[in-house]
Amino acid sequence: MSTILLVDARASRRKLAAMTLLQAGHRVVQAGSLRDAPDLALRHAPELVLLGVEHPLTESLRALRRIKAHPATFALRLHALSARAGDVDEASIRAAGFDGLLDRPLDYRALHRYVDAALRGRS
Repeated sequence: MSTILLVDARASRRKLAAMTLLQAGHRVVQAGSLRDAPDLALRHAPELVLLGVEHPLTESLRALRRIKAHPATFALRLHALSARAGDVDEASIRAAGFDGLLDRPLDYRALHRYVDAALRGRS
């Protein structure tokens, strides 16, 4: 069982994604605020962080940098959840330091496959 930190501002999206991940056997730590993500990452040592990114990317990038700044969380795999609005595309997400991008709205079967691949280091 892997621990996944799921950060999404919208509770309904977070709840559905968390249910999918729980059904797949993962432990899910949830946050509704990007500001909480670095502290939760440090406290729970997740194997994977799914971080909702919004337009503009400023707050999302700040959370990413705070997570990467701490030695205990520097190596975490961070993946963005986005509707690819505005300046959000896979190239810019990877250039910013994320390990990958999963599109919203989420197809929950695709979420399961994506998380499985990310945990195996294939995404």
